[in-house]
Amino acid sequence: MFKFCERAGSCAVSLAWRPHHHQLLVSSGKTCRNLTSIAFQQQPAYDDSSPPASTPSPEPTRESPSGKTHHRTLTNEAIRAKRNALFSREKTRQLESVRRVEKIEVTPRGLTEECTLVMNRAMSTPYDCALHLSQMLSKRSALALVNGRPWDMHRPLEESCELQLLHFADENPTEANLAFWRTGSLLLSYVADRAFRDNILVELHSWPYQNLQSGSFICDVDLKLDDWTPTSEELQAMTLIISRLIQRKLPIERLDVSADFAMDMFVDNRFKLEQIPRIAEKSPTKDRTVLYRVDDHVEISSGPMVSNTGLIGRHSITAVHPIDCHGIGRLFRFQGVALPAQQPLNYFAWNILAGRAKTFNDSPVPTSNTKR
Repeated sequence: MFKFCERAGSCAVSLAWRPHHHQLLVSSGKTCRNLTSIAFQQQPAYDDSSPPASTPSPEPTRESPSGKTHHRTLTNEAIRAKRNALFSREKTRQLESVRRVEKIEVTPRGLTEECTLVMNRAMSTPYDCALHLSQMLSKRSALALVNGRPWDMHRPLEESCELQLLHFADENPTEANLAFWRTGSLLLSYVADRAFRDNILVELHSWPYQNLQSGSFICDVDLKLDDWTPTSEELQAMTLIISRLIQRKLPIERLDVSADFAMDMFVDNRFKLEQIPRIAEKSPTKDRTVLYRVDDHVEISSGPMVSNTGLIGRHSITAVHPIDCHGIGRLFRFQGVALPAQQPLNYFAWNILAGRAKTFNDSPVPTSNTKR
């Protein structure tokens, strides 16, 4: 059986202003903790015609590969919006660079009925294939295997291939679970990047190798604070940010870019400027870096990630621990735990998992030359 898709995988990207939500100040004791108050807000998209907001105390200048000199004068919101706009423009550019539609044959495996899908090279994705097969497959598939290699559901296919769609109830869910854990760290970075007022300049460092036995996924962050221990109310407030992402069932997008492009995008983050050349050196062409985007948040990771935020079920941000890192200084390790939506768990068992995830995750602590 053949199924034909003329332009599967094409997309239109638009930037739009969105209204702000109210800010929630989390009080602790007698006074409101203004320094670390959690702010719920939806940021507008970046607009090249509008000057970015400035912070009172800019950091030292930094120079990007393009030769431009930058001050850290943008707010967290403006930096996030700038990266989001750059991601959108580059994604559109890459799609428009496909001048000639080439057909490929995709052979799904593990189905009751054999078939071959005729799709578009460099445009069609495993998700597009799943849509042609059944609505159930498109909803539950977290990850794909393309010729046996783990592959993001929204990553374009590069050649004719065999395709296997993975979900969390598979006989061997290891690859899906690793992608799920990695996605948990991505969402932690999403929360850390927007949970604080703009007087706290947030620099995301990285998340170490995903160890499923550790009991929690993690993300290490520089908050420019000497000390901070979140209250239970603040942890709940940060967890709510993830809850809203889950409700929106947002796709997790992948984009392969040049190292120079990534350096320009992350010129405001000293850790990324150090990490990107090493990451690019390990790519097949020695000059590529992989970006991921959820909502308007862009991060660096080799991936893969799960298909969309709606695949995440019960979840919690359980702890934030200070860590002292050689050559870096003090970072804060955000920790969380979650279960796939396909795997419900009773309240008692969940509390055991969440309690374990509060203890300090002793995954390797970053240093100034830590490889991601």
